[in-house]
Amino acid sequence: MRNITKQKFDTKIFFSFHNFFSQHIFKNDIVAVAVSGGPDSMFLSCLLYDFFVSQKYNTKNLIFIHLNHGVRTESIEEAKNIKQRFTGTSLEIITRPKTLKATENDLRKRRYQKFLDTMIKHGANKIFLGHHFDDRVETSLLNLLRGCGVDGFIGIKPIEHHHLLHGKLVVRPLLSLRKTEILDTCKQQNIPYVQDISNQDISVSQRNYLRNEIIPKLFLQKGFEKLFQKRYQKYDSQSIENLLQPITISLYRKAKSAYYLIKNRKECSAQDLLRIFKQLHASAGITTKTLQEFLPFVQTANKGRKSIQGVIVMIAHGKVYFFVASERFREKTIDNKTQITTLHYRGKTRNKYCITEKIPIFRRNFIPVVIKGNKIISWDKKGWENTTIF
Repeated sequence: MRNITKQKFDTKIFFSFHNFFSQHIFKNDIVAVAVSGGPDSMFLSCLLYDFFVSQKYNTKNLIFIHLNHGVRTESIEEAKNIKQRFTGTSLEIITRPKTLKATENDLRKRRYQKFLDTMIKHGANKIFLGHHFDDRVETSLLNLLRGCGVDGFIGIKPIEHHHLLHGKLVVRPLLSLRKTEILDTCKQQNIPYVQDISNQDISVSQRNYLRNEIIPKLFLQKGFEKLFQKRYQKYDSQSIENLLQPITISLYRKAKSAYYLIKNRKECSAQDLLRIFKQLHASAGITTKTLQEFLPFVQTANKGRKSIQGVIVMIAHGKVYFFVASERFREKTIDNKTQITTLHYRGKTRNKYCITEKIPIFRRNFIPVVIKGNKIISWDKKGWENTTIF
């Protein structure tokens, strides 16, 4: 039975996802992946594992989660197969006692609660799910039938802070792919998977009826697929998650929350800045003139700091950070500042060494060091990544 650690993709398939992963997964991130054993989650799991290997990230930080609700008789055998296929990885198999009365919504809530428990256990800050384009259309149609608004029609989002995960990030990289494309790729790349036959029973749920009877006929009609794609693309391009990523490890001084800009800052517009300040509840009183004057700083400055409406905007090593200040936010003068800046390590001043290591200026004063005289004899240069500042 083929193990996912042996799976390799051809260059075209891999690099089509590489840029997306690079924007949302960083070296020290601990990332969870939901694995049902079906083609969607197996394809995604193989892609993510291949990405971690190619970037030389620690693959133990990629946590695979398989949840067995005990509803189907085949689920025990499927869990065994997944255990074999994921040998050598960080795999969590969670089995729940069989419940006779459980709606689709009940199972969903239980599933997300187990995801949350496992993410907290391992320190994961985001989870990747294998939803695809067909899933998104199903959800849109179901929500329309239930009388939803615009947000309900959009349904499944590519990136969102999920309320059932207490605001942790959910990422869905496969939303642009049709189910048939995923199945074809699994066949071409020899990716093993199982099929849940209960998904084909139209008497089980409204979703199954839409999936098997309505949506295939919709997509046979020319133009329907493009209509959905255009609507989704318009919404996704305006999503705040395409602009900001929260900093969950370390906050600057007494900031309430912190973010960094993930969009190419040179492509950032005044409208993007307005959306950011609205998201941070700091848009009151901001004029178009203010945004236009502020924009060159965000687009071109290599370093610096500006404050606007209680939001500190700092640029370090070409990266843009946004800090939401608390009411008592104040800058602090470091004690013995002269002594700290003149410390030496391996022939360089402490500041020059930090610049070489690309440690942001607002985190340099929180690096654990051992000092003898005016020399640093030992320090944990990665210590700032794991330091929470209150």
